[in-house]
Amino acid sequence: MMNKSELTIETTKREEWIDYLRGLGIILMIIGHTWIWPPVIKWIYGFHMPLFFVLSGYLFNKQKWEENEYRRFLYARFRNYIIPYFIWCVICFLMNLPIFCYSYWGDKFLTALVQNLGWIITNVKVDGVFLPQNCTPLWFLPCLFISQQIFYWLVRFRISWQWMLSLCFIAFNLFMNWFKMPIFPWHFEVALIGSVFMLVGYYFKETQITEKLTHPLIILVFVAISSIVILLNGSVDMYYRRYGKDLLVFIIASLLMCYSLIVLCKRARKLFHSKSVCSLGKFSIIVIGLNYTINRYTRLIYQILGKVIGWDLGWMEYFLPLTNLLICLFVISIYNKIWSRNKRFGILLGK
Repeated sequence: MMNKSELTIETTKREEWIDYLRGLGIILMIIGHTWIWPPVIKWIYGFHMPLFFVLSGYLFNKQKWEENEYRRFLYARFRNYIIPYFIWCVICFLMNLPIFCYSYWGDKFLTALVQNLGWIITNVKVDGVFLPQNCTPLWFLPCLFISQQIFYWLVRFRISWQWMLSLCFIAFNLFMNWFKMPIFPWHFEVALIGSVFMLVGYYFKETQITEKLTHPLIILVFVAISSIVILLNGSVDMYYRRYGKDLLVFIIASLLMCYSLIVLCKRARKLFHSKSVCSLGKFSIIVIGLNYTINRYTRLIYQILGKVIGWDLGWMEYFLPLTNLLICLFVISIYNKIWSRNKRFGILLGK
């Protein structure tokens, strides 16, 4: 049994490696949204979204929420995810409004505006229409909110029922894809898969397997196998409910990679710890909200500058992830100073 001081130290360490791992996931997201290295993008998409679901399940405190009513959990998660979602949609909408007005000014303006507002409400994208809010990555917040509501009740069943229901969730997604059913608002069917990832993450912690199965050779084999399987399984994009050639293969391969990353970050946190990476993890909602907007305006600057000097600056696309990363870190540093002076700005992060 740990005393209070030991427990505090352990909690602090746990939070550090989790923020670090989240930060790595955010960096992968930034790289993944540039679409400049197809094999790397395919590898990233094969596990980077499941990683956030797994971490969410890993952090779930069952005892805490058993002692509180469900409405408290509902309110807490609504504040954590849904309020920031709508706030950042408005912020991105205003930031991208000049480009939207330029692109759609005329007869199509009102129609496109309604379609975009419809996306904000439902997260269902209308093909061929530019999103003025340009915040597609924010779809994950409502989806995670739904996943957590499902998981809250899922974890209260007996273990056998938990896994049986998980198989039903997987079968439901297979059914949806087989019959090419439309995507549900807030990606409800994807949230079902998210709750399965959360359940596995929860048992990663409960069984303490990430403290037992940690031999470097085993982790190396896991990374190698999962990477090969991810690349062979085909294109994955959970936003479009695409899971590659096989949903079960996608789940197993991504869980192997997630497990490996958790072990690596826990074991090597002292060696690779970086405050900048942890900041990206701690303020991940800011990066998710600004990611596409920064990419679009940066590309616009490349195009304008290229025309002015008469050069093709397409090669600068390869620096887009670094540019995005530096701008996000700059915004985070400013926000952190503002938040330290006025805690009401914590609402941007769901605090």
